[in-house]
Amino acid sequence: MPEKTLSYQCKKCHAEQQLSGAAAGSVVPCTHCSAPMAIPASAPPVILQLALHAGDITKEGLSEIMRLWEEKRAENPHTEILEVLKDQPGITEEKINKLKKTHKVWLLRSREKRLAAAILRLGWVSEEKIKQATDIQQLIFRKKGVHPGLGDVLIQQGHLKKAQLDAILKAMNKCDEPAAKAPPETKKTPPKDPEGDPVCHASAPDGIPCYTMEQDETSPSELDSYLSLTVSKDNMAAFIREKEPLPPHLTTDELLDWIQAKGIIYGLVDQNLLDGFIRFESVRQSSFKTASGKPPRPGKEGRIQFHFPTDFLSSGAMLTDDGRIDFRERGAIPHVTKGSLLAEKTATIHGVNGVDVFGNIQVVPEVKDPPLKAGTGVYTSEDRLKIFAKIDGQPSLRASGEVSVIDEILIKGDVGYETGHIQYEGKVRITGKIPAGFRVEANEVTAEAVDGGQISAKGDVVITNGITEGEVYTEGEVRAKFVNKSKIRTLSNVTIHSEVIDSDIACSGGFNIRSGKIIASEIAARQGIEAGTIGTEISSSSTLHIGIDLPLQETFMEIDRKIQKKKDILSKVLLLPQELENEEKKLLADITHFAQVQDRSGLKLKLIQEKKFDEAETTAAEAPSLVKKLHEDMQEAEKRLGELFNRQDTIDDDKKKAREAIDAAEKNLKEDEQEKKAMEDWAAQRTPIALLKINSKAYPGTRIVGSKAQATLQEPLSKCMVRQVEVQDTGEKEYIIRIFR
Repeated sequence: MPEKTLSYQCKKCHAEQQLSGAAAGSVVPCTHCSAPMAIPASAPPVILQLALHAGDITKEGLSEIMRLWEEKRAENPHTEILEVLKDQPGITEEKINKLKKTHKVWLLRSREKRLAAAILRLGWVSEEKIKQATDIQQLIFRKKGVHPGLGDVLIQQGHLKKAQLDAILKAMNKCDEPAAKAPPETKKTPPKDPEGDPVCHASAPDGIPCYTMEQDETSPSELDSYLSLTVSKDNMAAFIREKEPLPPHLTTDELLDWIQAKGIIYGLVDQNLLDGFIRFESVRQSSFKTASGKPPRPGKEGRIQFHFPTDFLSSGAMLTDDGRIDFRERGAIPHVTKGSLLAEKTATIHGVNGVDVFGNIQVVPEVKDPPLKAGTGVYTSEDRLKIFAKIDGQPSLRASGEVSVIDEILIKGDVGYETGHIQYEGKVRITGKIPAGFRVEANEVTAEAVDGGQISAKGDVVITNGITEGEVYTEGEVRAKFVNKSKIRTLSNVTIHSEVIDSDIACSGGFNIRSGKIIASEIAARQGIEAGTIGTEISSSSTLHIGIDLPLQETFMEIDRKIQKKKDILSKVLLLPQELENEEKKLLADITHFAQVQDRSGLKLKLIQEKKFDEAETTAAEAPSLVKKLHEDMQEAEKRLGELFNRQDTIDDDKKKAREAIDAAEKNLKEDEQEKKAMEDWAAQRTPIALLKINSKAYPGTRIVGSKAQATLQEPLSKCMVRQVEVQDTGEKEYIIRIFR
C-alpha cells in the first residue's frame, strides 16, 4: 500500500510541504528552514481550510472530506483534494473557481512572507523598510487594482538590488522543487558498475589529466583529513573522493562550504547529489564530479563571396594617343539583370566565453564580421545574408563594402539653371560641362568638362576633356585629359593625360601622368607616382608624397568625427533609464507620503468626531478650523495622488521609448564602426608603394616626401626611379630617399 502523506505549513517560513503520514502528532524539522514543527494529528490542506473559513463547508464536513480523501489516496496517491471537495453537497463549480483564486492569492502572499523572511534573515533590508514596501503594495492595489511584487517595490525604492532578488528567488524555487529520492542502500546490493551507471560514469575522471588541490595551511579544515579534491588540468571539472570514512552527521551544507573554501564556485552540482555522496559508500569509493565549468566556444569568421567582377577597370586603358578618352576601349563592363545574386555572406559565428570551476572567465578572441551592405538598386534576403539586383544595370562595390546596381541618365548639354544641381543614385552621363556654382552627386559621373563645378561620387569619374577650377570627391577612379587649379580626392587611382597645373590631388591608389607634366602642384599617392615631366625652369616647385594615403586619413578623420558624435548621443540616451528609475523611486516616495497624509488626516478627523481632542492634538475651540484644514489636506493629497498615478501609468511607455532610443543609437554607432573596420580591412590589402618613376625629367626644387624620409632635388633628374628605402649604416633603422638610375 502506498505511503500516506499529509500537507503542513511551517509557522516560521510559511513553506507548505508534504510530510509522511507517520509524522502526524509528532515534532519534525521544517525541510526549508529547519525550524521545529508540531504536526497535529490531522493537518488538512490549506485550500480546505480556506473553504472552511469561507463557510463553504463545516468542521464536520471537513473531517468527512479528509476521510474520503485518505481512502481515495490509498488507491491513487496523486488524488487532489479538490476532486473530493467538488462532490460535496452545496459545492458548485463557481465556488471551486473562487477557492482556486483565493488559494492562488494565499500562495502569493505566503511566498511574499517567505521572501520577506529571507531578506530579513540575510540582513539586506530592515524590517521598517519592508513594512514601508508592503504599505506601498497595498496602496497601489487599492488605487489601481494590481499587486506589485514586494521585491520589485524594494528594488524601485533602492533598498534591494536586482541581483540580490534573483539570488533569493532562485534559492526559493530550488527549495520548492521536490527532492529526488535516493534508492535505499542495502548490503545485498553490490556496487554499481561505473560503466553502466550514468552518475558514476559522468563523475569518473578516467583519462582526464588532473591535479590535487593542496591543503590550505592558513585555514585548515577537519574535512581535509577525510576528502581529497582534484581539478582537471583545464580547470573545467572538479572531483572529490573519500580518503577516510566521513565523520558522522556531516551535512551537505558543511560539504559544500568545504568545496567552496577551496575556490570551487562555478558549476557546482545540486545539493541532492552531494547528499547522495555523503549517504552512499559506493559513490564515495570513486571520484565524484562536484563541479563542471563551461568550456569556451571559439567563433568563426564570416566570409563574403561576390558574384560579379569587383575590380574590372585597368588604369590608363581608356586613353588614346591624342589624350582623349575612348569609351570603346574601356574593357568588359559587367552587367547584371534584375534578380541576379550579387553577393552572399557566410554568417559570422561569434565565440562564447567560457567559465572554469574557479569562476575565471576564459575569453575567446573576437572574429571578423565583414559587413554586407545593400546600396541602391539592390535588395537583401530575409536573413540579410544575400544581396540581389533590383534592376538591370552595372554592379558596383564600394570600399566600405556597400553593393549597388546602377543605371544611367543622360544630360544633353551643360549642367545649368535648366537642370539645376544633379542628384542621382545611378550613373550620370553629361555631354557638356559642369560650370561654376553647380554640383553633381551620383554613383558614377562622366562629362565633357568641369569648369568650376563640383562632383561628389561613389564610383568612377571620367572627364573626356579637362577639369578647371573644379573639385572632385569620389571613391572610384578619376580620369581626365588635364587638371588646372583644381582639387581631387579619391580612394582609387588617378589617370591624367597631358598636364596637372597648380592643383591639389591625393589618391589611395596610384597617380599616373605617364607622358604628361606636373607643374606647381601637390600630389599624394599611396601606391606611387609615375610622371613624364615634373616642373619647369620658371614655375613654382611641386611636392610629391609617395606611399602616403591622405584621402584615407581624411576619411578616417571624418568617420571618427561621426563616431564621436554618435557616442555623445548614445551616452546621453544611456542616462534615460536611470533618470526614469530615479523618477519612479521619487514617485513611490511621494505616493507613500501623500497616502500617509490621507491616513493621518482621516484618523484625526475620526478622533475629532469622537471628541478625542487630546489624541487629535487639538482643542474643542480649534477643532473646526483644523477639520477644514484636514479636509483641504486630504483633497490636495487626493489630487497629487491622481497626478502621481497618472505619471506612473506613462512612465513605462517612456522606459520603452528610452530602450528604443538606446537601440537606435547603438545601431547607428555600430554601423559607423563597421564602416571604419571595413575601410581598415580594405586599406590593409593595398600595400603602400613609396616610389616615384620619372619617364622624362624632374626639375630642381621638386620636393619628394615619403612616410619616413624626404628630399628636395638639387639638380635635374632624367629617366629614373626615386624610392624611400631603409638603411642600417649606424646599426639603427633609418630611411632615406634614394635615386635609382
